[in-house]
Amino acid sequence: MYTDYFGGMLQGTTTSIDVSQVRAIGSDFAVADAEQTVFAANGEVVLNLHVVNVLRRDRDDWRLLDSRPYAFSVPPQGQ
Repeated sequence: MYTDYFGGMLQGTTTSIDVSQVRAIGSDFAVADAEQTVFAANGEVVLNLHVVNVLRRDRDDWRLLDSRPYAFSVPPQGQ
């Protein structure tokens, strides 16, 4: 998914991900909530997203199994 986005409509951008919470599911899986910010080449914010990640332990490392970014909608002004 990220290869498609950053090779296409988000080409030339950078991203920052700040993990806000990690919850273990047994000893080999975890769910991590994070905030992702995508920046244009000039430093302006393009997107603010919330990301839910599912991870699996692989010996001493953690592997990303799935990542679900989504945006919170903002009500129109004056409504």
